[in-house]
Amino acid sequence: MRSIIMTLALGLILTATAEARMYQWSDPASGTVQLSGTPPAWYRGALPGPRTFVFDDGRLVDDTAIPVSELQRRALREQAFGTASSAELPPDDMGNEASALHDTLARALDAGIDIEAAAAEVSAEQVRAAAARAVEDVDVAERVTQLKALVEAWDQQRLEAARALIESLPETAPAPNAGQAHAAEAGADR
Repeated sequence: MRSIIMTLALGLILTATAEARMYQWSDPASGTVQLSGTPPAWYRGALPGPRTFVFDDGRLVDDTAIPVSELQRRALREQAFGTASSAELPPDDMGNEASALHDTLARALDAGIDIEAAAAEVSAEQVRAAAARAVEDVDVAERVTQLKALVEAWDQQRLEAARALIESLPETAPAPNAGQAHAAEAGADR
């Protein structure tokens, strides 16, 4: 099945038009190969993601496992998404957003807000949220295990019921085969 999918994917990639780009990566959860005409959100972003191959006209034009300079990374991301995002711009190009952030931090300091404590609190909240998600994942895994056990018990109960039904059927003598029937008739004719 996997070879069929890979063959189809390769066929799609090789028959792509000159303008079409294909992005290929493996889904970390299932291990299946994903293909898309649009880049995945993590493609050449600041945060890492699954290894992504980029094909243009059937040729490999980018592999995120190959490190590139920051300038090249930004250019590849901008080319893929069509626009530069403000989070990807260098600090000197951020203009108004950087000024607004600087002004907000200055006002917070003037108001006596401990920025480091607030940042620590946000980090602690992020850790608590991650822990809660981990607990939810454990709960889901536990529920799946319980469901599998219920299905197994139900299957076993159905199997035992079928066996009991078969055992309760009256035993019948097997029908004689054709050779035995002819011998019995010949013996009766004598």
